[in-house]
Amino acid sequence: MKMSVILASGEVGTVLKDNLDASIRGKMILAFLRSSGWVQIDRDPIRKMPRPFASSGKRNGKFIFKRTNH
Repeated sequence: MKMSVILASGEVGTVLKDNLDASIRGKMILAFLRSSGWVQIDRDPIRKMPRPFASSGKRNGKFIFKRTNH
């Protein structure tokens, strides 16, 4: 599936959805169109990057899960 984007040159174009992340990392696009509207790369939240592992098998995260006894 193709997505509408605004290229770094200011032109409107399209990229394959599978190539969107690489285009963002490569600073080849300034914005892309979601169903909710245009997303500006340096201004709007895009996606959280995965957190690195703190140690073997554990992620460093902010969430604390409470144990429930059901």
